[in-house]
Amino acid sequence: IPAPAPILAQEPSAVSTNSLGSASAATAPVLAADTDRITIGELELLLRHGDEPVLILDARSQRSYLDSDQLAVGALRIDPDRAVRDVRGRNVSPDTWIIAFCACPNDKTSVRIVGELREAGWPRAYALTGGWQAWIDSGRPVEAKSAVGAL
Repeated sequence: IPAPAPILAQEPSAVSTNSLGSASAATAPVLAADTDRITIGELELLLRHGDEPVLILDARSQRSYLDSDQLAVGALRIDPDRAVRDVRGRNVSPDTWIIAFCACPNDKTSVRIVGELREAGWPRAYALTGGWQAWIDSGRPVEAKSAVGAL
């Protein structure tokens, strides 16, 4: 199954430099370098006002994924135990914002994955606070697995 293209944010009208030293829209989120999480609101701002690629990773456990009948539109499904391999295999640029979500308590899996991705050279990896449930509750786009063929 081909990987979805990274979700690209729109070109900003005013660009400034954030605390991570990267170009971003004046209203894009400014994330502290010492945090490993991003809120759904910060993700929305990044998608709406950032000028760099954003890759969403669906890192739900196999069981959680199979128990669900929905997919996050545009998210790349990865094996949570092989996240670095999966991302490296897609030739993802180190400048890409990588946002991982899972469905476990306290975002445990996505936080672990973010640490692994950062150690492997993706400093803009963040875990989505609230994970899959935050994605659903915020109204981010989903589609039925049957519409795209279950993995």
